[in-house]
Amino acid sequence: MKRRSILTAAMMLLAGTPSIATAQVPPRLKDAIVGSWSLVSLHATRPDGTAAMPYGPRATGTALFERNGRFTLILINPGIAKFASNDRERPTPAEAVAAATGSIAMFGSYAINGVDRTVILHLEASSYPNDTGTDQTRVVKSIAENQLVLVTPPSPNGAATVELVFERIE
Repeated sequence: MKRRSILTAAMMLLAGTPSIATAQVPPRLKDAIVGSWSLVSLHATRPDGTAAMPYGPRATGTALFERNGRFTLILINPGIAKFASNDRERPTPAEAVAAATGSIAMFGSYAINGVDRTVILHLEASSYPNDTGTDQTRVVKSIAENQLVLVTPPSPNGAATVELVFERIE
């Protein structure tokens, strides 16, 4: 009889328990990240400790995290000069380099790891072609009702560590 009671109790617990992947994600973090976010600031630090400004001193951008697990991230240097030709298909070499290095756009799906408070971005496409098809991790440094702070962890290729501060778009 005791054996049956233990088995019944275990089955009831399992029936009411979400999957392990879902159980690891604190509902607050998973739900809190959903929404439209506007970039407030971007601070990049190279491995040698010097500051970098990959998108200029007034970087602008947006991040969208949908409830269905889709994301879009766009960062742009608003100081990039307009193309002299006024034709996006005919920039000068210098204009093309400025546009390519002064902006990044990516989209795909994302997952939340609540244990280590990270967002894993599964990039389906990126304006930097080498990132297409890769997974990237962002640490959720803090999140509040109207502010999200994401940090790129240090990378082995020597890229800068970047802290992105976003404000919720109402």
